[in-house]
Amino acid sequence: GMSPHGDAGYGGKEYEQMKSYDSALPWNRGVELESLDKKRQALNIWVIGLAMAGVVLGVVENELLWHNRNIPVMSFQLLKLMNSGLTLVLCWFIFQYYSVEFELLEVSGKTVIGAQSYQSAFMMSGLFYPLAVETAIVLIHPLPFVNYIVHVWGLDTYCPYASDGFIAVFMMLRLYFYTPR
Repeated sequence: GMSPHGDAGYGGKEYEQMKSYDSALPWNRGVELESLDKKRQALNIWVIGLAMAGVVLGVVENELLWHNRNIPVMSFQLLKLMNSGLTLVLCWFIFQYYSVEFELLEVSGKTVIGAQSYQSAFMMSGLFYPLAVETAIVLIHPLPFVNYIVHVWGLDTYCPYASDGFIAVFMMLRLYFYTPR
């Protein structure tokens, strides 16, 4: 049965001895890698979900603007503000993702030993370039309170386009970037 100490029948000394074995166990790299991998997968799902939500918001705002004859109203600006907020949260999740990716490299022993700082170790890990490209791609979105008309002349035709329409097209890079290949 249970002893007064709640340690399933082991006396105080025996229990302390067993606890000391526990703390003396070496750090388990496999468990740590598995934990980081689960964290990375969860962050990846958030990044993809937020990126797609931003595309949807951008397209909805663009369609509403088009139906309103390219005349921006405050509700469209609010949608664009929401998209900007979403984009900032997305960037934070991307930084978290790359931070975990770097930790995975460190735990598996694939980072530069003896780097002067975290920044230099991160730069040498080869993760900075993909982080910069991904961040640059997701930062493309219709900015709130920025509205202008792009004039396009084609074969005997003239088409005025709202700037948000052009930017929404470039937001589609997110689809390319985050869909599996």
